[in-house]
Amino acid sequence: MKEGPKRGEGLPRGDLSGLVSMLTTQALFALGLLRMKGEEPHEPDLELARYNIDMLQVLEDKTKGNLSPEEQQLLKNTLSDLRMGYVSVANQAATQQ
Repeated sequence: MKEGPKRGEGLPRGDLSGLVSMLTTQALFALGLLRMKGEEPHEPDLELARYNIDMLQVLEDKTKGNLSPEEQQLLKNTLSDLRMGYVSVANQAATQQ
């Protein structure tokens, strides 16, 4: 019997960009801006999106002074993009009610 890959094989090394990517993906799913292939659109979960955006802000605050310029820029740009997306989705939701 052939064994499958061992747990954790093939996974990238954990780093800041991976953590930012994971939280960003969760926020985008919550906003309804990202979905699985073939998945129907769903109502945005603004509370969950806000939580993930806030977690990225905590990450930026707690790592201040310990990041490379590239990592700082990644967090800054990601937070800016997510906040703009949040405002856009929240405004759309408000006009549909």
